[in-house]
Amino acid sequence: MTQAVQNKGGTQTIDRPSEKRKLKRPKKYNIIFHNDDYTPFEFVEELLMKVFRRTESESAAIAKEVDKTGKGLAGTYTFEIAETKLAKANLLIKETDYPLLLTMEQE
Repeated sequence: MTQAVQNKGGTQTIDRPSEKRKLKRPKKYNIIFHNDDYTPFEFVEELLMKVFRRTESESAAIAKEVDKTGKGLAGTYTFEIAETKLAKANLLIKETDYPLLLTMEQE
């Protein structure tokens, strides 16, 4: 790698060994909805649309999966985004007093 440096006498060129850096892809995290017997189906759909930006049909499909299998994938995100979406969802859940549980798991 060559770098030009300005000094009082003019420009001086300095050769530096090039550094090879391998960039790692950021780890991804899944946000999982867990089923309970009290949270309304409609609230789960609404949460999926508001916080996780799912369409109405995607939200309905995920909510059905949660109801049928006990859990469903809301989305996969980098850590910071997953953490933020989880916090937003938990605030909305807390306001309703529903026992809905969401978890974040590394992919």
